[in-house]
Amino acid sequence: MAERARAGMSPEALDGLARAFTRDGYVIVEDVLSPAQLRVLRAECDAVTRRYARLGGHPEPRRRDSGAPPEEEEEVAEPCDASLEWLSRDFGCILEVPGCCGCCPPPDPRVGGYRSEACAVTRAAVDATLAPDGPLGALARALLSGSAASSSSSEFGVSRETGTGTGTGTDDVCLFNDQYIVKPPSSADARFAWHRDSQWCDDATIVAAARNSRDVRRVPYVSLWTALDDTDATNGCVRVMPYPPATDKAVRTRNKRRRVDDEDADEFINDAHFAASSRYAHDANRLNVLSDRRWRENLTATERKNAAEAFRTVRVCAVRAGTVLCMSDRVMHCSGPNASRGIRRAYMPQFSRRAVFKKNGETVALAVPMNDIRA
Repeated sequence: MAERARAGMSPEALDGLARAFTRDGYVIVEDVLSPAQLRVLRAECDAVTRRYARLGGHPEPRRRDSGAPPEEEEEVAEPCDASLEWLSRDFGCILEVPGCCGCCPPPDPRVGGYRSEACAVTRAAVDATLAPDGPLGALARALLSGSAASSSSSEFGVSRETGTGTGTGTDDVCLFNDQYIVKPPSSADARFAWHRDSQWCDDATIVAAARNSRDVRRVPYVSLWTALDDTDATNGCVRVMPYPPATDKAVRTRNKRRRVDDEDADEFINDAHFAASSRYAHDANRLNVLSDRRWRENLTATERKNAAEAFRTVRVCAVRAGTVLCMSDRVMHCSGPNASRGIRRAYMPQFSRRAVFKKNGETVALAVPMNDIRA
């Protein structure tokens, strides 16, 4: 079962949540956002969506009263509004916040500061949710505190320890991405195939870098998929495949398939999420093939059994607005199309354990220290 909890937990309960996150690769936390915070994020999401529509010369979604209580908000889009297909066609439903407004100075990925009271698009109050004492920032710090990896300079998603930082190292947590995921209504294209968020850096690269230097560590990060609307299977909620349990059979299967032995995962990588995700029986490409095959009518009994077994542990994460689905960068997940009559909105900031840089010293994405984020 999914680990579900409510905001405002005791330190002991939060510690238990972090352990469940390490075990399964995800947790669900309900009622993270207050009604006021939910209204602010909805208002910014709508403004960002309209801004992207204007930039691309597309019709803007119908305006809503984002200042009304959540239960009194208008429908988010006209039924079957095909003009909103540009959201999935041009942007893959992902709308980045930094630099989208056009009225603020170009954002510095290491400083941030792309939200301001004077901005016509962004809402400065959103930063209060991302700050160390904000609901999203505090949750990210708690979940990343259990990670063994640390970094200051990195290469292809791995990093070199420098001995900096104190305690669990959560003082070095950075905002890594700041984005909305907006699925247009009645859209078959508004879907995400099976993937893990850090598959841009494959396992072989991480292990090779770690073998070459014993002080290299992977940089983990967490995605806080925050529902701004009630979500279910109809409007394209997220489906998660938890980490497989640590069984001898799973370990043997992983070693045979990837030629990555326990020494690589434990001594070189030193990261519980990397080790746990290495136990998956299939990679993302294979999962997508099996997913497509499930709907063929001419499957043999064996093929049908294998496809069903591959997805036996999948969790359909239907959640209410204000709930946060916290996912490790290593956990497998996907989401279906939006078959409903309205836009489905989510906010998904990502926080990395420390700053992540490319080989040439440039940031991979954002590298804004959480401690520098102010309301």
